Amino acid sequence: MKSKKHIEKLCIHEQPECKFFSPIFPVGFEDIYLSKANTIFTHNTNDNYMLFVMSGKVALSYCEYHNKIFESGDMFFFPKNMEFRGLVMEPAHLALLKYNNIKFPCMEDGIRRLLKKKKEGHYEWDKIRIKDELKRAIEELIHYRKSGLSCNHIYLIKAQEIYLIFKHFYTDEERIPVFLPFIGQNPIFAEAVMSNYTLVKTAEELASLLGYGIKTFRELFKINFGETPYKWMQQQIAHQIKGKLMKKEIPLKQIMFEHKFSTTSHFTTFCRKHLGGTPMEIRNGEKAKEISLIQKSK
Repeated sequence: MKSKKHIEKLCIHEQPECKFFSPIFPVGFEDIYLSKANTIFTHNTNDNYMLFVMSGKVALSYCEYHNKIFESGDMFFFPKNMEFRGLVMEPAHLALLKYNNIKFPCMEDGIRRLLKKKKEGHYEWDKIRIKDELKRAIEELIHYRKSGLSCNHIYLIKAQEIYLIFKHFYTDEERIPVFLPFIGQNPIFAEAVMSNYTLVKTAEELASLLGYGIKTFRELFKINFGETPYKWMQQQIAHQIKGKLMKKEIPLKQIMFEHKFSTTSHFTTFCRKHLGGTPMEIRNGEKAKEISLIQKSK
């Protein structure tokens, strides 16, 4: 009998609570050493994360992407409610900063400029390189953690510093790909949507849960996400289902149950419409069409 392969889980350490700390959104930091090649690791991003590859090489699978290579010096932004799975290609050192939606008044003009360029250009959500200034900030976080300074206050301060590093040392063309999912969004509205959409079935239910009338909710949603709530929610469900279908150890019935499909035919119809094939065809790599998390501008 073959023994089960060990799978590392990232970010399992809880940060010490501080009665004096109460940010709107959580912050935190962890660095992980994955020393054995072929080790599998997973993480369910209940929060927004910046992922930094400090050394080594890993292959990450998330949404419709399978085994996308990330090497030393790469960074990537993972929005919340997104699970990613990785394979260690070479011994690696990863750092993850739990992202707090920080905004400074001086950033308003820059955000409007990025939004305009995002609409005009043909950008895709992608990794970017870690510049020296950003690398030093992450190395300081690693040093603080090793020295026992494990405090949410320092993580918040460093997250603010990193935000300003992106503003000063990165060009618009470098910033847009990595933060593409959230450029132009109202952070509070966007966070509320991202935190709660998995709890409901319809846009009406989500609007009610967040305390909006459906007309106002749809208008805000269009401004922040660029499409209707229904279409966006269907896309998110499709991405989640495809990710689970690619993991053959997850039974189809479990996926149906988790996503509240009452019949096999309903589940199959959904997969054909949004993923281009039946659940088994998707699982076996047949007939599946690529779906883009971020729609390209035309």
